[in-house]
Order: sequence, then C-alpha cells, then structure tokens
Amino acid sequence: MNKTAVQARGELLVALSNRIVAIYKELYGKGPVKVRCWYLDDVVLCVLREPLTRSEQTFVEIGHGDRVALQRDSFHQVAGPVFMEAVEELTGRRVDTVLDATDEQKNVSTLVFLLESPEMAALRATDEGGARERQQVRKKARDVKEQARRLRDTHRELVRSFEEQSPKEP
Repeated sequence: MNKTAVQARGELLVALSNRIVAIYKELYGKGPVKVRCWYLDDVVLCVLREPLTRSEQTFVEIGHGDRVALQRDSFHQVAGPVFMEAVEELTGRRVDTVLDATDEQKNVSTLVFLLESPEMAALRATDEGGARERQQVRKKARDVKEQARRLRDTHRELVRSFEEQSPKEP
C-alpha cells in the first residue's frame, strides 16, 4: 500500500470509529469512551471500551449483569441495521451481518461486521434492483432508529422505576 492508500485507510478507520460513537450517543444517550476499528478483507471489527451507561454499570455492580446482557442483546437486534447502514455508507460495501458481544464485567463490547465479498458486490452492482434494495435498507434503518429511541425511553423508565423501588442507603 502506498502512503496515500495508507492515509485513506486510516481516515476510514477514524470515520468508522467516530460514526459508531455517534450512533451509540444517539441511541443510548452515551457513547463508549474509546473505539478502535480494524478493516481486513471482508471484516470490520470494532472494539468499544466503556460502552455501558451509568445505569447499566449500576446493574452490574449490584449483581444484575445478566439483565444488562439481555437488554443489550435485545437492543442490538433492533439497532443492528443502523450500524450496518453506517458501515455500508463508509466502506461502500454491503454488510451481510453484524455480530455483537458485551462483557459487562470488563465494560467492553465488540461489533463484527461481515461484508459482502467483492465478487458478489460486483454482481449486485449490475442489478437494477440494487438501488431499490439500498432505499429499503435506508428506510429500515430510519424505522429502527425510531424503535431504538422508544426502547431507550422504555429502558429509562424501567431504570427510574427500579431506582424508586430500591431501598435508599442512609
């Protein structure tokens, strides 16, 4: 890779990291403290340090990390298309799937995006339906963002309710 290609690759990785943080801030109300992304062949890997919200950290501290895992898994099922759309836009490649995992005790998460192979992308680019499909994905991403906002509001209400029901320490 020449210097220009290396610089462009570095800029792409920074853009990916920044977009992931922005999505987390929008959907969770807080972004991870640090994100680092790698892009190799057909895989984009993002490691997110300290992604948990304060309420999630509290649940972990009182021994309810399983609830955090369940909530995060549910939320990522809904929010996955938003992350996929961002990676597709920045890389110019279709995302086949996104996998996520969170270690609540270590306060670290990963997102793994499996990209469509260049050969499949070339075939799909010749298809007129590709444009229609991209429009549908964008619409789905907008719908998912709205669902995520509603889930976030519900989560806040549940946390607020939990805090109100929890005994106050002297």
